[in-house]
Amino acid sequence: MTQERNRNPRTDSQYEQLLESLQDYKEDGTVEVEDWENVENLGEIPKKEVYKLPEQDANNLLSFYISIVAETETLSTLILSAEVFDHGRKRKGSYEFLSESFTQKHKEDMLFYLGMIDEGLKGELSRLRKRRNELAHTDRHQEFENINNIISDVKRAKKAKNKLEDIEQKVERNAFQ
Repeated sequence: MTQERNRNPRTDSQYEQLLESLQDYKEDGTVEVEDWENVENLGEIPKKEVYKLPEQDANNLLSFYISIVAETETLSTLILSAEVFDHGRKRKGSYEFLSESFTQKHKEDMLFYLGMIDEGLKGELSRLRKRRNELAHTDRHQEFENINNIISDVKRAKKAKNKLEDIEQKVERNAFQ
């Protein structure tokens, strides 16, 4: 019997469109840009080859990461609320308490120490947050040295979110048995 996931159609749609557009860049090649990270002499600015996404595609990549991290934050809070507070039946307002009082990193740590997620998933969730922050807080969010790594990261992000959804579904089923 296949389990029906409570997926977010927006993220699924973003995921499919993003993978399709990123695959196009694999075939199109790279552009040469100045490599300011490795400047030894201002008179000689080295060059490097990068994949440069158009602004719209780079914004779609950022939007995907913002959406998927928001979903993992919601799922983490739901799982903790269910496990620690019996879906709020033990304490009203537990979801709000968890959402407002703890960072996502703290929620991931709690999930790990409660045995709800393993070290691999904990690392993937951390990687998701780091990638979102890199994309959101850099002026070079359109340039990537290796497009295959970006494609792999997008697939890993989706897989991590799906694993968290599976855990949330399992917790829900167990709560009402």
